[in-house]
Amino acid sequence: MKPSVASLLYIKYSRAETFASLRRLGIGQVDLWDHPGFGSHVSVSNDDSEEVLSDLATYGLKPSAVSLYAADPETMRAGIKYAAKIGAPLVVAGFNGATTEQFADFLRPLAVEGRRAEVRVTVENHVDTPSDSIDRVNALSALVPDIGYCYAPPHSVIMGENQQQNVTALGDRMAMFYLWDSPWMATGLTWFRNNWNRFSEEQFPGRGKLTSQFPALLETLRAIRFDGPVNFCVHGSREWPIEKTERFLAASMRFLGLS
Repeated sequence: MKPSVASLLYIKYSRAETFASLRRLGIGQVDLWDHPGFGSHVSVSNDDSEEVLSDLATYGLKPSAVSLYAADPETMRAGIKYAAKIGAPLVVAGFNGATTEQFADFLRPLAVEGRRAEVRVTVENHVDTPSDSIDRVNALSALVPDIGYCYAPPHSVIMGENQQQNVTALGDRMAMFYLWDSPWMATGLTWFRNNWNRFSEEQFPGRGKLTSQFPALLETLRAIRFDGPVNFCVHGSREWPIEKTERFLAASMRFLGLS
C-alpha cells in the first residue's frame, strides 16, 4: 500500500517546492489539486500538462488523482481529458444537485466520458451532499454504477457511521482512501460546519479520534484488495512552514507503517 499526498497540504508553496518535499519524504504519488479555494498546483483550464509531466518525471512522482471538486460539466470534462494526458487514474468531482437523482444526472455523462478516457470519475462522502452517508452512496451507485468514491473518515465520524463497515461495503467502488483523522472534539454537523479547517494537527493519522481505528482500517482495505491510493488529505495547515508539514507527514507514515 503506497501513500499519496494531496497538494492541498502545500497551498502556499509552488509545485516544484511541493514535489521536492514529497521526494524528501520518500512519497511517490501526488494528488494534484486545481481549486480556487484550496490551491492550484496544476491548471486544467490552461492545460499545463506537458510542464506537469516534466516536473513529475524530474521528482520521480506519479499522479494519483486530479482533484477539481468542480460542479460544472465543462470543467469536469476538461479535467477528465487533462487527467488522461498526465496519466492520473482518477478525477474528483464536486457536488451538483440537492438530491441523489439530480447528482446522478450530473455525474452520469461524466462517468461515460471518463470510462472512454480510462479515467475514473469519483466523489467524496462529504457531509451536506447527496453522497454523505453509505445509504446515499448506495442509492447513487444504483443510478451511476461507474462512479468511484473517495472515502473520508472524518465525514463518516460526523454522520455517526462505522468506519470498517463502510470500507467493506464500498468494496471495489472505493477509488481513493483519505488518510485523514478526526479531531477529538468533532461531534455533529454544527461542530463540523464551524470547525472543519481547525485542529489541523489532530487531522493527521495517529493524532486524532481515529488513532485506535486506523490500523484496522488499513487491514480492511487489504481485505477488500484495495489497490488505489491511500492519500493524506487534511485541512487547516495552509500557513504551516514546509518543515512542519514534512514532520507531521513522516510521523503519520511511521504510525501507519507506510514509511
